[in-house]
Amino acid sequence: MSATSVSCEDILNFPMRKLFCCELSYVRFDGALNSWTIRVDGKTFQVYLVWLQGSLSVFSDDDQTSPSATNVFFTDMTGSVRVIIPYVLKNAVSNLPAENYCSMICEVVDVESAGTNVTVKAKRLAPLNPADKERLEEAWAVEVEKYHCWLGSTKGVGE
Repeated sequence: MSATSVSCEDILNFPMRKLFCCELSYVRFDGALNSWTIRVDGKTFQVYLVWLQGSLSVFSDDDQTSPSATNVFFTDMTGSVRVIIPYVLKNAVSNLPAENYCSMICEVVDVESAGTNVTVKAKRLAPLNPADKERLEEAWAVEVEKYHCWLGSTKGVGE
């Protein structure tokens, strides 16, 4: 299911969520809220902007769906998602180090009903030092887990 367009004002109402790729398969669109949601510790939270950390793999040119966007897979230690890279960020992709290890801010675009195929649209990319990848992955895992603990201690939607 794909979400309807969200205005700039709406974007500011949603905090950025630190997630692993595998968790995006649990995101669902809630028509009553007109937003994507995810359940954490039995509570429902709205999701718009997502912060991920991992590596990009660019599709071959034959697989491109639009001349204005580049499609890639983004993979972290838990899984992968399909990413639409807008034309304005194409240079950011080409400037990534050879291993393409980076931090990415993105918005959820589509999650198939079975949750097997997730598509996000990149908003920002920041290269990370591939020489520090192992240490950065460990630090990111701790960061996301601590964020989830904090999130679980807060109120969800409608609570």
